[in-house]
Amino acid sequence: MAPKLLLTLLASALLAGCVGNVRQGDVARYDLGEVPFEWRDPGFPVQGVSVQAPSWLGTTAMHYRLSYAEVARRETYAESRWVAAPGQLLETALNRRIGASLSRGCRVSLELDEWVQQFDGPQSSRTRLHIRAALLPAHGEGALARQVFSVDAPASTADAGGGVKAASVAVASLAGELGGWLDKVHKASPALVDRCKN
Repeated sequence: MAPKLLLTLLASALLAGCVGNVRQGDVARYDLGEVPFEWRDPGFPVQGVSVQAPSWLGTTAMHYRLSYAEVARRETYAESRWVAAPGQLLETALNRRIGASLSRGCRVSLELDEWVQQFDGPQSSRTRLHIRAALLPAHGEGALARQVFSVDAPASTADAGGGVKAASVAVASLAGELGGWLDKVHKASPALVDRCKN
């Protein structure tokens, strides 16, 4: 390979690396901030919350959908990312508030089916969460109870920042509904949730 061609290729590679670093540095990274919710004690010990998510929600990409234009198409923001995958953010927020440090108690398993900022119009969007929840005993995998949650929270602005704030509100709303559901399970089946105490 001619020295001039080799130098040109090396210079191009270095330039591409620099440009890539600049772009990477320009990416805004978001977490949920301080999620404003109060956890309702269900009346039995909860060991913790675990969250599973499908592969498309297993990255830090921030998803949105222009439902007014093409409802089946998912997009991701080019210059905005989560600091962790949505399932991890949800799991951390919930466990932080319920004080999940117990070595005993029932477990709450959540399957995150959807987390997206949905645009119903060019200037109108909301964050949508769809969750399948299962209350599991302290030992074993047979569910004591199951529930599906769908939560929407409107965004104040039609951009990634608005979606982040709406996501925080949606997670707070989900936490409230989750606590209410566990309380109802306890009241309806006190003998069932005694398995959380063993």
